[in-house]
Amino acid sequence: MLNSGTQPSCEILYVDDEEKALKYFRMAFSPKFTIHTATSAKEGLEIIRRLGRQIGIVVSDQRMPEMLGAEFLGIIRQEFPHVVRILTTAYSDLESAIAAVNKGHIYQYVVKPWEVKDFGMVLQRAADYHHILTERNQLLSLKMSTLQRILSGDRLVWLLSFQKTLAPEYQEVFGPTLLAYIGSLPDPARFLTDAAGLSHFNPSQIMRTEYANAEKELAALSRPESLEELLAQFSAALVEKHGFSADGVGIEQIGSDVKISLSSTANFDQVTRQIFGLLLSKTTEDAAVLYFRILLAVAAQKGAVTLSLTASNENTVFTYPAIVQLPTTPEDAIDALYERISAWDVASL
Repeated sequence: MLNSGTQPSCEILYVDDEEKALKYFRMAFSPKFTIHTATSAKEGLEIIRRLGRQIGIVVSDQRMPEMLGAEFLGIIRQEFPHVVRILTTAYSDLESAIAAVNKGHIYQYVVKPWEVKDFGMVLQRAADYHHILTERNQLLSLKMSTLQRILSGDRLVWLLSFQKTLAPEYQEVFGPTLLAYIGSLPDPARFLTDAAGLSHFNPSQIMRTEYANAEKELAALSRPESLEELLAQFSAALVEKHGFSADGVGIEQIGSDVKISLSSTANFDQVTRQIFGLLLSKTTEDAAVLYFRILLAVAAQKGAVTLSLTASNENTVFTYPAIVQLPTTPEDAIDALYERISAWDVASL
């Protein structure tokens, strides 16, 4: 009989190209865990990308036609570091399983054929380990959210103060544009995390890089190019520096209005961080600064921007001007940003 444990169980994804193995696993462990199964690494990635943090444990067979299990779990580790990874392997492949453990790709390996009782104990320990990691990350996330508010407020102060150095036509629209930008930030703002998650934030590193980021942003904003030039720079930056394909970037200018269509196979959180990281991400991407400068140029022409973003099977449309109540002072602007961040469920990011 499996140990019932005191912690809530997490959902498990089991990947194996043998249908009988999937059926046997489901029959053995579905009474205790919510089980998802896939017959290939490709299908497994599709499932976890769709379900996200519902999946706490991924179990993969080592020998699969299109990709070895260790390689598949390496991808899982990169995209979903919160997941506990287990490899099932035949005794003849034991050396490769041990190598995967040493590289950090997996939490534990299980030799096939496995016994239900023994494997059940492994899964229970993995579920307990996932629960501990989740609690730790939640506490760290709450602490980091406070630091994030402080740093974001500092960056916002720099930008609002710099408003006076811009050309007159930009000064008039800078404040409302920045505040509308805050109002249209994605919700939840998952771009707050990096590839390794909030628990890996380095506060001292953030403090050191903030001034370099601000200097870069303000220097860029002090040289307002034409809208056409900014759109060209934005497109080039996405392709050359942010991993977009040329076919994945579509930009159309209709009078004073701009329509931007972006499509990427990358993780949706990563893409939103690249586009909306001006105020909130640990480091500011070139694309994030250029996107705000495009909003500013369009605002000066009394136009509108529509951004359609598709990544990892998710699609969202962002619009400027956003429908928000615009504060009139820097203090109110900071309060608006804090309120926006506070509305997010930071502990679940």
